[in-house]
Amino acid sequence: MPRLLLLRHAMTRGNLERRWTGTTDEPLAPEGVALARRSAGTGEFVAGRVWCSPLIRCRETAALLWPEVEAVAVPALRETGFGPFENKNHQELAGDPLYEEWTRSGGTAPVPGLESREEVAARAVPALRELLDRLAQEGEDGAVVTHGGVIMAVCQALGAPA
Repeated sequence: MPRLLLLRHAMTRGNLERRWTGTTDEPLAPEGVALARRSAGTGEFVAGRVWCSPLIRCRETAALLWPEVEAVAVPALRETGFGPFENKNHQELAGDPLYEEWTRSGGTAPVPGLESREEVAARAVPALRELLDRLAQEGEDGAVVTHGGVIMAVCQALGAPA
């Protein structure tokens, strides 16, 4: 049975600053590039096919980890849209009642303009099932480079621990 590895992209400047960088399209930070380069070619997982989110941080991570395989961007694997919290960090949002309610709820309270985990799963799970079907037909392993929010939403939807 072919395997599909789900992998979060390497670090960005926004990650280092602890920002909610969902749809913000930023490249990898030098630290992320260095980590991906150290991890590349370890032979721990050989992927015949690679897919990724269309955001640059995922495309760069995929290219560093599997330079011999062209990664195909899958729009349904993009990160959660964080709406009013986008590209802000906890300090910048401190005192915002909507943000405080959302964090107290574990990220489940509805926020206008913020994509819910269920909405992310509704687009990502069918896309991943399609990729798994392709791998089964081709008989090879594959990898997906995506985002933490996507991986958590998919795990929750499928009943697996995130």
